[in-house]
Amino acid sequence: MLVKVAGKDSANVVRALTVAARKLPRTLRRSLTWDRGTELAKHRELAMATDFSIYCCDP
Repeated sequence: MLVKVAGKDSANVVRALTVAARKLPRTLRRSLTWDRGTELAKHRELAMATDFSIYCCDP
């Protein structure tokens, strides 16, 4: 899924992903794997807003 964001900062990324994730059926909202970029520094907020389990890749 691609999501357009207003900026690369964590607040904008979390906001855009939350809106997009809520459009998905619950069965598809189970987990998200991220590449450890700073744009998802607020991953805990996203997890709480979407009920995702979020995993960060090992470098």
